[in-house]
Amino acid sequence: MLLLKTLVKFFLFKFKLDGEIKIKILTRKHEINGKIVDVKPAVEGKQREEMLDASRKIFVGGLDPTVTNGIDVFKILDDLANFFNKYGDVREAVVLYDNNRGASRCFGFVTFDQKEAVDNLVKHNNYVLKGKQIDVKQAMPKSQQKMP
Repeated sequence: MLLLKTLVKFFLFKFKLDGEIKIKILTRKHEINGKIVDVKPAVEGKQREEMLDASRKIFVGGLDPTVTNGIDVFKILDDLANFFNKYGDVREAVVLYDNNRGASRCFGFVTFDQKEAVDNLVKHNNYVLKGKQIDVKQAMPKSQQKMP
């Protein structure tokens, strides 16, 4: 017998069901310890969003430390977006910096409007930015990355 404490507000059970059983579970009233509970399917929204973003995002490694992203008063200093814009519409381009040193970590991410731009870039991975060979890979969601 499962003993429920009053502090628990929800449970998550994950299992695969065929359509008919799933509909019955979702449409019937369920009662636990005399209280009616609301049963809903689990939606992994954050993970789903992360996967969608990753399909339109590339990791760019081996960047020259002078590669920029940002805006100056007089001009756009976004080397990364300017470079990749010829391969597809760039939604976002970010160079990562070390907060302690204020220096580039020599890698970044570029997000495109279309997944096809990512597929083509990864397929032909032979690019030079500011005189330096860069490495372009499909970005992976954090949930799929192997932690050291």
